Amino acid sequence: EECAFGYRTSRFKGADKGRFYITAVTLQLSRSTPQPPYYTAVEEYLSQHGITEPTVNDIRQAVIAIRSQKLPDPGVVANNGSFFGNPIIDLATYEALGDKLSGVKSWRLDNGTMKISAAALLEQAGVKDNHDSETGMGTWPLQPLVLVNEAAKNTAALLAYRQRIIDTVHDMFGIELEQEPELLP
Repeated sequence: EECAFGYRTSRFKGADKGRFYITAVTLQLSRSTPQPPYYTAVEEYLSQHGITEPTVNDIRQAVIAIRSQKLPDPGVVANNGSFFGNPIIDLATYEALGDKLSGVKSWRLDNGTMKISAAALLEQAGVKDNHDSETGMGTWPLQPLVLVNEAAKNTAALLAYRQRIIDTVHDMFGIELEQEPELLP
């Protein structure tokens, strides 16, 4: 509760952003039976495996299986997972973009704004499974939000590639992507 954890958020991304370096975490997880609804891919996994009353371990196994299918093993391919967050735009901007966002997954939030799938924006912008020989960076073929180091020599290459992606999406949609991972000085 003190950390204000939520889906891909916490107090360390909000009020206390930049105040702490987190070097270790100990979590006490619930042992109670998980309650639906679950993430769509988890629902599909459970259905495919004939699991109708999932245990905590069933959910764990589902998440591990799903992640291993979509994401590179960081011990083999240098990456830090999802690099861009899903942008949130106002409803007027969303409606003005009209056809440009057809086929791009989006969600209406309680405050009337729209959350747009960053992965779908990257895919529509032609950045999925992209390889940039100049920077030595690329995007993972199965998940365009994951930037991978294919031959980059330094952080400057990552930053240049990141900016190219941000500019490409902005030029196509007028939407600004935000980087999720923090860069340490």
